[in-house]
Amino acid sequence: MVMGSLATMDLWDPTFLATLAERYMLVLYDHRGMGASSGSGPYEFGQLADDAAGLIQALNIGPTNVLGWSMGGSVVLDLALRYPELVKNVVSYAGDCGGPNAVNPPDEIWQALTDPSGTPEEQGERLLSLLFPQDWLQQNFAYVLSVFDRPTEPIDPQAVELQVKAIFEWPGIYDQLGNINVPVMIVQGTADVITPPENGDILANGIPGSWLIRFANGGHGLQSQEPRRFARLVMNFFGDY
Repeated sequence: MVMGSLATMDLWDPTFLATLAERYMLVLYDHRGMGASSGSGPYEFGQLADDAAGLIQALNIGPTNVLGWSMGGSVVLDLALRYPELVKNVVSYAGDCGGPNAVNPPDEIWQALTDPSGTPEEQGERLLSLLFPQDWLQQNFAYVLSVFDRPTEPIDPQAVELQVKAIFEWPGIYDQLGNINVPVMIVQGTADVITPPENGDILANGIPGSWLIRFANGGHGLQSQEPRRFARLVMNFFGDY
């Protein structure tokens, strides 16, 4: 389970995890410098795939299924390119190809996502407004609050800066998508404002034999909007462990 940017593994939805855990042993971790993971100094984006590969090798679980969310959805594709022998199947959820061919969110969305100002409550409200469509959020606020209003590992601002730098300097893998030779399922919400839905089309058109699944009115936080439905879709794709 490969987390996205600016977050720790605490952000995985518990219902989504519990449903997947009915069939699979789940391995969650924090990217370098984030949450409980050590690491300092600048690094290239490809290092994140190297880190994932190192963990798979250390646990002796390869080839294994991998699922990445947001930035993690890009990392798992890079992992499949660089270490195909360690990867069984890939789910790229709200990922993109990186570089100039990726469709980025409007500047105001990225600024709101990385804005450190305000109280923790105000920061949380900003995040929720970006993760979910407003109509869905209003109708399901009690569940969302139960998911997000819980202790999480602290995040070092310097680690955030290093991660953002690695993301923006990444040339991307658009020209290499055709070389991915493991099964890939791309999952995209049609109402995702952080990873615009066009990115799903780019990945699906570039990766031979890939599946593209669109969730109507799905936001960037799709795992909390449709935790059981999404998890069972993943289980159908991965099959038996």
